[in-house]
Amino acid sequence: MNIWIDWRTKTEKQKILQKNPLSLAYLGDAVYEVMVRDYIMNCCDVKTSKMHKITVNIVSAPAQSKALALISDMLTNEEKIMVKKGKNSKSPAPKGATFTEYSDATALETLFGYLSLSGQGDRLKDLFAIISENQINHEVESLLSNWQASETNV
Repeated sequence: MNIWIDWRTKTEKQKILQKNPLSLAYLGDAVYEVMVRDYIMNCCDVKTSKMHKITVNIVSAPAQSKALALISDMLTNEEKIMVKKGKNSKSPAPKGATFTEYSDATALETLFGYLSLSGQGDRLKDLFAIISENQINHEVESLLSNWQASETNV
């Protein structure tokens, strides 16, 4: 995966740790979505409208909550601290997700923002590979299969 993470300079760890977790989640949301879009571009030969629908499904709070569950046992102590900060941050009421799903999604985004800001692109790629192999692949296959079935039934 050729991702743009490596272009930036590493921010001092102390400065990152002082940032509001929702600020890290703001960045992490964008990082995660770019990684998903890159993945979709490379795996799916479909129209952009379908790419968009797949992406929206994968970056939803319920899907991100599942993604966090997949990697939770593999996180370092430092990463677990960032996840906890993200989960405990005060954020707006969730739409289309339970509070737990939304909290988990914010935690995942906080982690991805932290890893990006601290210049840990390889770690980001490793965690994303676990998520893509164990969740995103299945989501994409299911959506494509459902679309194919609905198109043949028309």
